[in-house]
Amino acid sequence: MIHRMRSEKHPPKAWSFFLPAMFFLAVASPAPASADLPETWRDGPYNLFRWISNPEDIALPRNISVHQFSSSHPDPDLPDYNRYLGEEGRRKKLLAEMEGPGAITRMWFTGSGAIADCILAIEIDGATPVESSIGGLVSGGAFPFVSPLVGRGSGGGLFCYLPIPYKDRCRVWLEITDSLAHAHYYQIQYASFPTEEGVNSFRLPLFHEDASSVARAIDQWSHPPERSALAPAEIESTSQDRVLFRHPGSGVIHQWEIAYDENREEDLPYAYLRVWDSEDLLIDCPLGALFGRFERTADFTNRFLHTEPGRLRFFWPIVHYGPIRVELARRAGLALSASFEHEVLAPEQARQRGRLRVEHNLRFIF
Repeated sequence: MIHRMRSEKHPPKAWSFFLPAMFFLAVASPAPASADLPETWRDGPYNLFRWISNPEDIALPRNISVHQFSSSHPDPDLPDYNRYLGEEGRRKKLLAEMEGPGAITRMWFTGSGAIADCILAIEIDGATPVESSIGGLVSGGAFPFVSPLVGRGSGGGLFCYLPIPYKDRCRVWLEITDSLAHAHYYQIQYASFPTEEGVNSFRLPLFHEDASSVARAIDQWSHPPERSALAPAEIESTSQDRVLFRHPGSGVIHQWEIAYDENREEDLPYAYLRVWDSEDLLIDCPLGALFGRFERTADFTNRFLHTEPGRLRFFWPIVHYGPIRVELARRAGLALSASFEHEVLAPEQARQRGRLRVEHNLRFIF
């Protein structure tokens, strides 16, 4: 019987620790693919294997939302570890439970003990296609769980960005093999889809077309594109906020950058970023949550996010249908500059593309 616990979803906190690992997969195979994918799954809009192989599709309309299960507690004064959705016995913990159609889009783990040796099991529609030590899963030794889609961040966190789709139901379990007294941190992010078009419940080996998409994604993500120079923005200040950028019509921000005094970095995570499309609030999120508390990492996020001392860059397209305004809540004494790459679009062009929304609890909506 599963003992239920609290199930709220919370923003992440970045912790990191280097850990050793063991490895096995429930259905492991070095073969890249098996049968051909049925036509209805191949061409559907919610086949995320195709999505990661063509990142420019990210701004297309999808009507999906991305949510998170986390070990964090909503009360910042309480511990942000060892918090689970449920449990079976003392050592088997339920990390996440989702109704389909949808897909796991990101998993992240760290801890004070040997969390890399703990066993992760993913149940999907009555099967368990993945059952592995966490360290083994991200070791890169078995396709499609290969670098840079899986790995270790520079600080030691273990991550997986391979999409894991499900049609009906998904549950993620963790069997704790080290001491229960150790701190275990995790984040499970998943996308919910309005229909199952293009959704094929995860299996190993992958269908041929999905395996080909993953192979293309590996090549693209292994060689991030060179970024163009940005135009400095003239920052307007009010009593409450700094206006970093504004434009009177429709368009898209392709990328933006904030440069700051790295000696004041401790102040920046608590500054709120707000992006308005007319009076519609698209982004409302602390910079620290958006950029993972500025953890230095060379992982998959470099395609859309980049952090280094004194600089934050965001490469996710921000489409706006009307006048846009980018604000940063004022932090006393925090000096910074901002730069943007912006393209003007006709209103009808802009409305053919989906808008990114980011809420305070890191709920992403496309």
